[in-house]
This record gives sequence, structure tokens and C-alpha cells, in this order.
Amino acid sequence: MEIHKTTKKIKTEKKTTRDKKSKLKKQSRTRNTLSVLWLSVLIIYLICLLFIPKEIAYPANRNDLALLLPVVTITFWLVFGTTKSFGSTNGEALGYAIFSIGISLMLPAILHDYREEKELSLYGKVDKCIVIARKTEVEDKNAWLIKCSYAANGEEFVTYFHNEKNKKYKVGDTLEITYSKDFPNMYRINFE
Repeated sequence: MEIHKTTKKIKTEKKTTRDKKSKLKKQSRTRNTLSVLWLSVLIIYLICLLFIPKEIAYPANRNDLALLLPVVTITFWLVFGTTKSFGSTNGEALGYAIFSIGISLMLPAILHDYREEKELSLYGKVDKCIVIARKTEVEDKNAWLIKCSYAANGEEFVTYFHNEKNKKYKVGDTLEITYSKDFPNMYRINFE
């Protein structure tokens, strides 16, 4: 009788161990699938950041820079979720997520100059612009900033304030500007 109980107990323990191993394998497969899914979405998102639309990269006014808030938020949660799915602690995942926000904001800025140079070399039109405002920079009182207006495709456009190192342009002066015929918000003021 004692042997029968022991045999039954061993069989039950083996079955329980088998069930636990099976359950762990399923959880591991699910975790691996989720990790691959998180990583795939993150990669697709980062590729999309490389090809961010001109309307976001070159907003008509500085208030449109609020469009970057979703970029920061999405980047944070995608990186946090991806690192957590690979088993990182909350602290590690948080560190990676915060670091990645900086990368996601710098990447378009780094590519900005390249994209602008390429666009202006292909579709650039050289024209005149008029200085409409002049002011000193807040941090450096010796630096002058100027704002210009120009006409493109039958519309009036206004630049942001740009650092004018020579300090020679006054309101009403004319400068040369190169802007994209296809997307006039993309421009470069040609300081002589």
C-alpha cells in the first residue's frame, strides 16, 4: 500500500513538473513573440523618423513644433516597451527610453542639413527677400538676428529669425534667398 502511494505521488510530481515546464515554454514563446513584435514596431517607427514629412520638419511657424510632442511620447513608450519585453528592469528600460528621446530628436536634426542641401540643389530657386525685422539675440546682445519675407508661387512667406554675423543688414534691405520651388518653407538665406 505504501509503495502504491509513493508511486502515485511520484507520478503526480512528474506530471506537475511536466505541466510547469510546458507552461514555462508557452510563456517563453509568448515573451519571445512579444519581444520580436515590439522590436519590429520600433524599427519601423525609426525608419519613419528618417523620412519625416517636410511639413513636420519645416513647419510654417514655430508653434507647429508642438508636433514633436507625439514623436517624443511614441519614442519613449516604444523603447520602454521593447526593453521591458526583453527582460530589462524598470530602471534600465527608463534609462534607455530617455536616452532614445534624445536620439530621436537629434536624428532628424542631423539629417535636416543633408535633406535641405539636396532639396535646394534639385528644386532651389534663387530670389530676393526683404529684411522685415531685426533684433538682438537674448543670450548674446552682440549678435543680430534678422527676419525676412519673400514671395514664392504667388504667396508671401516669412523666415524665422537668423543670426546675421556681419551686423550690416537693416529693415528694408534686400538679400538673396534660395528656396525650394516645391516646398517654399525650405529655404536658405544667402548672406554675402
